[in-house]
Amino acid sequence: MKKNAAYLITVLAFLLSNCTNNTVSVEEGNEIDKNIPPGNGQNLEIREDVVSPQTDFSIQTGDVFAVWWDPVFNEIAEDVPEVIDFLADVRKDAMDSLGFGELYSTRDGYFANVYIHVPEEDRFPDYFGNGVGFSEGGIPYLAMPYGSHNDRTNVFHEGFHIMQSSTEYLVVDDNIDAIWIIEASAEWYQASRNADNPRAFIVAGAVYANPHFALWHLPESGRPDDPSENGWLYGVRQYGMSVFLYYLTNIKSVPRSVISGVYTTNATVTAQEYIYNAVGGDTLRSMFADWAVETAVGFDYLTEEQTFIAMDELNFFAAPEEIKAHSLVIQDTDANGTFCPPVKLAPRSWAYSSFLINNTGAADYTFKLTGDKNGSEGASSHFEARIAIRNSAGELRYIDLPMTSAITGEASVSVNANDDEIYVVVSSVPENFGGNQHFGYAVDITRN
Repeated sequence: MKKNAAYLITVLAFLLSNCTNNTVSVEEGNEIDKNIPPGNGQNLEIREDVVSPQTDFSIQTGDVFAVWWDPVFNEIAEDVPEVIDFLADVRKDAMDSLGFGELYSTRDGYFANVYIHVPEEDRFPDYFGNGVGFSEGGIPYLAMPYGSHNDRTNVFHEGFHIMQSSTEYLVVDDNIDAIWIIEASAEWYQASRNADNPRAFIVAGAVYANPHFALWHLPESGRPDDPSENGWLYGVRQYGMSVFLYYLTNIKSVPRSVISGVYTTNATVTAQEYIYNAVGGDTLRSMFADWAVETAVGFDYLTEEQTFIAMDELNFFAAPEEIKAHSLVIQDTDANGTFCPPVKLAPRSWAYSSFLINNTGAADYTFKLTGDKNGSEGASSHFEARIAIRNSAGELRYIDLPMTSAITGEASVSVNANDDEIYVVVSSVPENFGGNQHFGYAVDITRN
């Protein structure tokens, strides 16, 4: 069964209008060559879906794609071969390495339509944006505005969406906590294919700023009292969660097919539960805790330039009071006692919170973690914790906080006068894959 077009246009936030039963006017004397060579040797034909007729537009085919543009803007023509190459690269990789099947359009004997448009100036529909839409029959097509059409990162992201849209991950139809993976995985795909690109993780700061939100958090799926007024900070977080998927595949060597398996296996559970089962619960918990501490210190797994761009973007779009990267900041002279994150910053399922201790001298610290047995709505708690120490040269070292049970653990560390910052990062990783309940904990800190 093919996905409902109107629903997917809404949840993917690609195109903002209904894209069925729309045509553009016919102009005489603008014929195209009807003897188009078949793409990929499959004897494909051109389908007129949301735009017709063919005679009104320029079209070039390659692989299984038919790229349309308004000949009034024929400078687009010189970029079309590269666009086709990018999309063909995504399709080949997705099919050869990630387990995807052929596109819906190709299965039906047609090229997949790609529209490069000049918003409000050409003859394409005004609702065309940057992303995947669906014809009346539920066949996906891709629209890209001029300027984004030859951006490799954008074409890889949207090309992955085309592959997603020819699968049957129907859990998104009735479970809002499943929707995050749509954008996170597309952004993961482009980032993992462009790992050296300084802007590959440009929205990662949205994750750093609110680490206590659940992995699957969307503005529409949070609590009624969750902040949502900053459209960038809360709206792009699902894209930003690509850094976790990237960490799994590019740092921890989880097979890429685990991420794509959400789609290619017609998964009947949410992406978070699918990945948990595929990787293994305890293994994924440990990886999540490692990712959490390396994120809390400022994306230790990204390049300096990528981190700078991500944090610069965050600081441009978010006010300082909106950034909740650390639930508590503690001066070392006050670091004796029991500390708990504020309830609003307590981690939810598959989330973390951190304490930052500003250190000024040599000392011995003991950290004893005691978590609540259950979350705020009754799910059994499970915590993992890590400690990071940053010295005055900016060098980091990491220490596991060994857990003696699912909710208790203890570690002791020694620091010297050159160790400026100590991070205590507690990850909430229960066998719970939906909702917004939080999981409270306390850390007893002794400093000698």
